[in-house]
Amino acid sequence: MEDVVIVDLVVLSDSLVMPTSIRAFLTMHIEHAIVRSQVVELVYQDVDGAVTRRCVEPCGIREGSAGERLLAWCRERDDVRAFRIDRVRGLRLMAEHFNPFRPRYEDRQAPAQVVAAL
Repeated sequence: MEDVVIVDLVVLSDSLVMPTSIRAFLTMHIEHAIVRSQVVELVYQDVDGAVTRRCVEPCGIREGSAGERLLAWCRERDDVRAFRIDRVRGLRLMAEHFNPFRPRYEDRQAPAQVVAAL
């Protein structure tokens, strides 16, 4: 199976408001990846406007005060991160699958931003 590019959005500005239909489209494909334990590559714009590519192992989606957040194991940071769906600028479902039952924390606690997103 090959990687599948789902959407590659152009970053128009720092204040881009994502249309509901695109957010729903991204959420649907992220949920698909969660169910299939499929690695996802995100193009993500942070609060300062910096755009990065991250390979993540998605765990769930939570609604918060700032909108929906993807909770995922970030391979770059080697830790759990919360990604705002409205800041996702691109999404690629990778051919690789991960073991969702692999222990990740040992004795560490979940980061405060993840707890806040719950």
